[in-house]
Amino acid sequence: MTSSNDGVLNREAWEKAKTNLPKNTTFVSIKGGNHGQLGSYRMQKGDSAPKITGQEQLQQIVQALKEWMKSVQK
Repeated sequence: MTSSNDGVLNREAWEKAKTNLPKNTTFVSIKGGNHGQLGSYRMQKGDSAPKITGQEQLQQIVQALKEWMKSVQK
């Protein structure tokens, strides 16, 4: 799970590392979220400003996890 406004994540390294994950890996990006809110901690050096509130980001994280859990139970 990543966030569209994550200014800390090295996207190039992340894209390269994703190739090592299983083909059925689920990838989710929280639109408007940032790195600090993804981990529920303060702004990190180099992070981008979020476009959504921490509560909105948390709700999207919970929803994505619920959907993922349903999908792996099948």
